[in-house]
Amino acid sequence: MKKVISIFILSTLVFFSFSQTERGRFLVGGSLTGIYDEHYADPDAQWQNKNWNLAVYPKIGYFIFNNFVVGLGFTGAWGELKQIRPDPLPATTLRSHLEGIGVFGRYYYRFDKNAFIGELYYSYDQNRDEFETWDANNPYEIARIKFNGQNNTYYGGFGYTRFMGDNLGLEIMAHFRYRYDHAVVGHNNFADDSRSFGVTLMVGFQIYLSVKKFTLKAPKAT
Repeated sequence: MKKVISIFILSTLVFFSFSQTERGRFLVGGSLTGIYDEHYADPDAQWQNKNWNLAVYPKIGYFIFNNFVVGLGFTGAWGELKQIRPDPLPATTLRSHLEGIGVFGRYYYRFDKNAFIGELYYSYDQNRDEFETWDANNPYEIARIKFNGQNNTYYGGFGYTRFMGDNLGLEIMAHFRYRYDHAVVGHNNFADDSRSFGVTLMVGFQIYLSVKKFTLKAPKAT
């Protein structure tokens, strides 16, 4: 009988199996929020506002205790506010782009396949905005003004998760937001430092992963 010789390198690999909120598990996922609004700011003059905004919040975390996870969060946001004025005045447009990175901690209060969530989140953001408006010397010419900013944003949130099997959770969360905006000197800024408050309603999903180890072994020769 012919002997078949197989050569294998014995190594330890990472294998992802699905789990939920126990110590040693990983969380990977994110949330999404968006808005579109259209209204007349001045009905008599037909001054119309159109506003849309989209933001994503990816997360990756590690459960250091049962039901308690800490990790990194990321923010990407895009938006546009357009003011449409009666002819012959041109429209003005504010386009905004924001990227951020931060840290978060969240706690799950579990019951069966459901959980309430409490979360604290800090994010350091940078925004790059462009404002298109008419020229002060010629109202029929468009002027483009660019400005940058640095923001410290603090979130406190409460939410609910429904676990779909052992690996996936669908969640909805309300974040109470405090933001301090710092205008960057030397970037054609026309805005001063400012503070703002708000509430953000987010919908998303999280995947709950467990890291296990297994070893490849060479089969017995025949």
